[in-house]
Amino acid sequence: MKNLYIIICAVLVLINSLIGIIFAQYQTFNWLTADVIIIINAILLISLANAKIVDGFKIALTFILSILGVLAFLISFRLNSNIENNFLLSGILIIFSFQILLLIAAKHFKKE
Repeated sequence: MKNLYIIICAVLVLINSLIGIIFAQYQTFNWLTADVIIIINAILLISLANAKIVDGFKIALTFILSILGVLAFLISFRLNSNIENNFLLSGILIIFSFQILLLIAAKHFKKE
């Protein structure tokens, strides 16, 4: 499963980068941010796949982390290129924080 996440991540980053290069309306800041979001979510999913936690937690968290990753990816399309006072970027950081907290909480309830 880990290798599948790596392959899917590589393909999504490649497609997103090619679309960013081809279309001038897709700002460089946005497509680079989207690439980072894809990579971070792949790392989180691989970390979840490697975690020794209860299978129910693993299945539910895979779904939740994927949905939150897609949400962060969609938000990245609307980002302003300046970092200062960027509420959408703050929203993405909050989503990442929530994902990491969920992963830490699940690892706390790991199998003994």
